[in-house]
Amino acid sequence: MHTRKLTSLKQGEMAQVASLDGGQAFQKRLRTIGLKEGSTLELIAKEPANGPLVIKSGNTTLTLGRGMADKIILEPEEK
Repeated sequence: MHTRKLTSLKQGEMAQVASLDGGQAFQKRLRTIGLKEGSTLELIAKEPANGPLVIKSGNTTLTLGRGMADKIILEPEEK
């Protein structure tokens, strides 16, 4: 099975974070807001035209730009 990026999720889908594909500053920033390997995310909304994504992790709702969301790698989809 192949990993996928957060940007590949459809609205309402949930997935678990496999890795954060960015530098130390990027990883630290995401961990500060509670996103880390093993976190479960739900895609709440995906704005059109490469706009931001709204995700929920636990009790926290976050808005992430596409560039940042593209660096969040998810566990393979279970079939």
